[in-house]
Amino acid sequence: NWVSSLLTTPGFNGTYPLVGFNWWSWQDFQNWNQGLVSIHDNAYDGHEAVTGTVACSPPLQAIACGGESANYGDAISEVRAANSLWLSLPSSGVPTNHPAPKLDSLNPK
Repeated sequence: NWVSSLLTTPGFNGTYPLVGFNWWSWQDFQNWNQGLVSIHDNAYDGHEAVTGTVACSPPLQAIACGGESANYGDAISEVRAANSLWLSLPSSGVPTNHPAPKLDSLNPK
């Protein structure tokens, strides 16, 4: 119900200001897969967070990783791709195909 409310309740200007849910954490602290690394400090990179024992991803390949209760997928590549998209925007931070909003439109009277 909480997620449904977030997805269907518009802001004061009629838009839906949604970025994400419970994702922004370095480490998965409650085993909900919301971090970039597991509670065992294995990266969710498609290599480290597995049931078996494997060498960690570079530059830590001399250390053993793995030992998870399941084999988890690759979230790191998706996060990297999303960050690359944001970094490709012009330095103004506004995509060239979308004009910047006028300040007056952000402060209704």
